[in-house]
Amino acid sequence: MALPTIAIGAGSTAVAITNATDVAGNLSITTKVTAGIAATITFGYAYNDIGGGLSAAQIIITPTNAAAALDMNKIYVSSTTTTTFDLSIKAGCAASAHTYTYHIIETQAGNGSGSFPGLSYGGVPAWASAVVTQGTDVAGRITIPMKTTAGSVTITFGYPYAVAPIVTFTALNVDTAVDIGKIWVTSTTTNFTLNFGAGMASKDIFLMYHIIETQ
Repeated sequence: MALPTIAIGAGSTAVAITNATDVAGNLSITTKVTAGIAATITFGYAYNDIGGGLSAAQIIITPTNAAAALDMNKIYVSSTTTTTFDLSIKAGCAASAHTYTYHIIETQAGNGSGSFPGLSYGGVPAWASAVVTQGTDVAGRITIPMKTTAGSVTITFGYPYAVAPIVTFTALNVDTAVDIGKIWVTSTTTNFTLNFGAGMASKDIFLMYHIIETQ
């Protein structure tokens, strides 16, 4: 069985991967104070979408120590392909060990609003024009041109859940990471809403989402 591997980047001094598969695992990264790619994780096998075409996987990361939590607004997934993902840091991270869990979710290429399984928008305010790509009722990516005023974007599921699902998300660019403390999510059985506090930078934010059914 092929297992994922990790390579050090210019933004770190040490990296390690444990309990690791192409679905989930643990990362340890000793970051520098300068910006750069901290680590590149290479999958054991390439990801494919359900239709058989190649499609970059979705990545969710979660801090598991205090240093990682404190610097969560400086850490983001900067690149994903069918075979790798990069975890990058913004300048100013503490030069210390940061630990994370990661979760990788297979998805479909090309899906957006109106595509299978029918993601659509509701309650999109006038200041935001959201775009969903590789979108399913399980995972996808969202780009939102942000303004400095508070607001929200609601994504409607293709099919309702029996119970409001758990929704997680990860920043995919540095501007999103910087303002991650102003973004939160709520969900119902038919949709989830990304909420944005006032004072965010007037730039594109870019997120991956993952929806998990519960009881």
